[in-house]
Amino acid sequence: MEKKIKIDNKLRKPLFFIILCCCLFWYSTSIQAYAEESPFSIKAELLPSDNDVYDIQVTVENLGTDWEGIVRLRLGTTYGELNGCAFDTVLALPQGSKKQFSVKIPTISVGSTNGTIFVNLVDKNDDIIAQKEFTRLLFHGTDALLMGILSDNYDSLTYMDMGGEPYQYNNNEFPIKLVNLNQDSLDSSLVSLTFLVIDSYNTSILTEEKIKEIELWTENGGMLIVGTGNRVQDTLSGLDFLGITCTEVLSPGDSISHESAYFDTSQIYWAELDDIYDTYSFKNNNFSIVCSRGDGSVGIVPYSFSELGSLGAMTDSSPLVNDLLNDIGHYANSRYGGTSVQNSDYGYNLSRFFRIWGNGEDKLHFGTLKAIVILYVIFVGPILYLILKFLKKRDFYWIAVPLSTLLGVLLIYLSGRGFEVINTNVYSVTVEDLSHREKPVTYLHSYDSSHKEWSLRLSQNCAYAGPSLNTYFDTTKNDKYTSRIKKEGERFYFGLRPSISFEDGYFTVGNSKNFEDGSIISNIEAYGQNGIRGTITNQTSKDFAYFAVIMGDRLRVYKNLPSGECCDLSSQAPVFTNTTNRYGYIIIESYLYDFLRESYNEKKSGSMDLEAALGMGICTAYYYHENIGATLVVGVTQDWENIVDDNCSEVSYGCVYTVQK
Repeated sequence: MEKKIKIDNKLRKPLFFIILCCCLFWYSTSIQAYAEESPFSIKAELLPSDNDVYDIQVTVENLGTDWEGIVRLRLGTTYGELNGCAFDTVLALPQGSKKQFSVKIPTISVGSTNGTIFVNLVDKNDDIIAQKEFTRLLFHGTDALLMGILSDNYDSLTYMDMGGEPYQYNNNEFPIKLVNLNQDSLDSSLVSLTFLVIDSYNTSILTEEKIKEIELWTENGGMLIVGTGNRVQDTLSGLDFLGITCTEVLSPGDSISHESAYFDTSQIYWAELDDIYDTYSFKNNNFSIVCSRGDGSVGIVPYSFSELGSLGAMTDSSPLVNDLLNDIGHYANSRYGGTSVQNSDYGYNLSRFFRIWGNGEDKLHFGTLKAIVILYVIFVGPILYLILKFLKKRDFYWIAVPLSTLLGVLLIYLSGRGFEVINTNVYSVTVEDLSHREKPVTYLHSYDSSHKEWSLRLSQNCAYAGPSLNTYFDTTKNDKYTSRIKKEGERFYFGLRPSISFEDGYFTVGNSKNFEDGSIISNIEAYGQNGIRGTITNQTSKDFAYFAVIMGDRLRVYKNLPSGECCDLSSQAPVFTNTTNRYGYIIIESYLYDFLRESYNEKKSGSMDLEAALGMGICTAYYYHENIGATLVVGVTQDWENIVDDNCSEVSYGCVYTVQK
């Protein structure tokens, strides 16, 4: 007979409780495992693009049921915080379907490229149903910058990695990893390199095709560094495209003494280099000559890096290498979308014009309204009583109070009418380079009177959009966005989730078409200590309310140049002439403080938008062309095409500029 197992009544409740806990744990584990198995596959890849945008290709595959919602892309910083802008793409994904699209983010919108890209799938209730992170996507996931070394003395050049010390590149720190190259490995390695060093190497043994590859690699954003010294003839023998020859090689001790904080120049061979086409600039800190080459740059030194390494002529090589990389990097556009303009003071100076342009600092004056309210409060109380007492009409106090109240309300209403904002206010400035025929860029300064989120549709000519300066947007709320760029179909929307009424929003929009087909013809030259003379012809369809001439460190601002007319600068007095030695101001500071601010203080009231809009054009043209020392002519007009195709109040300006050949 089978024996039955009996459980004591005292043990039944604890045992039941244990079984129940086990079941609940198993159920919660299965639910969690199910939640982690998202029915969506998300991929992201950085595509080659021009230097104005990061082009991210996103691929989403739906392995579950039909879904409609938003694919939201956000940027994380080095510190794990999220950028305050959401880039949304409205998407419908039927079951089993896959869709691929591109998200273009302006480089000026990105404060740091060292962080993580978050791609979220957001449903109609604004809930995240799937998410994937992509570390350092804007650097193709790279953890180090590759520097190729093409030399017969590689072992003497290993110090070029700065001993493992990180190098700051596009606002991020990366170690430098060296790649030992030879004639056979050069082809396959070039595409992955950020820097290429050629030193103590006979380049004449390279085929014509390999030399052309080096030249194209440089023009496409690579940074080429050439050491010369005693083997200068060998090193330059195959590099005719550099436009450099050697006139003499001075032996150690024979050269003229050169001061250097890094090494003793008397210990090494010194090549006297000749810049054939006068295209290089001299950098005294490391004796290099540097120039832009397409999107890349070239740096050449009169000594050999391998000789410095073999002699041990430096106590610490890191500062020399770091300075050299900084110099050559300043003349090159980043291979990953960020430009040398981004690494300069361009963004900072642009923000200063933003704060003026569009009445950003004083768009609404509440001073008069406050004064009326304060005076009313004071008057309706003791002062009104004292006046009636003096007139011996205190019995009329009960009538005077409501009458003065009605009068006060009327005054407050009339003064407050000037602050009524029905639609979102937008101030736009479009900057267009007429000489290079690049696509124009528009800067938007916007605000709304309400405390609610607002969104506006951009015109159909817009190719991308993003915040102009990410520092203006709140990045502390990791679960929320402050500004938003939404793409629905082929149209873009930009908007803001304000924390207060009249909160400013600053945006950048790239245009897909050129607005102006004309040109500015200039034939000007410098003369004397500070003078500029010559003629400028406005062959555009726009009348210039102001136009500026930049030549070296000289800035002149003139008034009124109608379409089709020619101006002789010697017969027209400028409204502003910069003084370059005042406080050591450069072009932008001089325009900001010596013209804009003083002009504002003189006017006391009124709009500074036109002058500030011209400043936006000057700032853009100057920083994009400062490295080549170009002569620039910038014109500003109020007659421009609207960028926003929506219910708003837009005031649009345009700046066109040209580079004199």
